Amino acid sequence: MKNNIEEAKKSLARLRTGPIDKEIVILENSVKAYTANKGGIRDIVKVKSNRRAVTVTMGLMVIQQMTAMSIVTLYLQFIFEIANSSISPDIATIIIGVVQVFGSLASTVAVDKLGRRPLLLASTIFTCLSLISLGT
Repeated sequence: MKNNIEEAKKSLARLRTGPIDKEIVILENSVKAYTANKGGIRDIVKVKSNRRAVTVTMGLMVIQQMTAMSIVTLYLQFIFEIANSSISPDIATIIIGVVQVFGSLASTVAVDKLGRRPLLLASTIFTCLSLISLGT
């Protein structure tokens, strides 16, 4: 934040058609609040709740990559061709995509009603079972 109030006024005058004084005051206050509450990278390590949040986030990212769902999704059509399904591999891949879209929409509602933790545990268990069945 360079504290260039005059340049900010010039820019706002070009962008706005009315008075800009109130907006300048609002912007100044928000910049002051931002700089007063500025945290550093050390806060991630120092604050216990931040350490826990980073650990959970990294753990979820690792689990997501270990499930290899992006690879399975990439090779869905090939997997269905090998499976010799009665449904065309193209149609089966489209069905899986539609199911994923509706599953994503349903999960947003379910998170509010059931909570994150039970859904995370259930999805982890079912993903493990699905990957085991895929490997056999």
